Amino acid sequence: MPQGNAGLIGLGSPWAAMALGAQGLFYAIALGGRKLERFGKLTYVPRFLVDSNVAAVAGLWRHLRGSQSALWDRAQRTTR
Repeated sequence: MPQGNAGLIGLGSPWAAMALGAQGLFYAIALGGRKLERFGKLTYVPRFLVDSNVAAVAGLWRHLRGSQSALWDRAQRTTR
């Protein structure tokens, strides 16, 4: 087995190149998902997964910085 840098330039297998292309296509669909809503779930699922991961990382970052509270605030109720 060859050793050394196994970065993007060192993709030796066509399967690795296809996996990289599929991942790039997935993220491109997720980024363009808001503009391509007419395609329905084809764009909704990638956008949902990416948005969920971004929200999880943002929440983790707030928790690690100590600015995230575990307590819930009561919602303000309006009377009619």
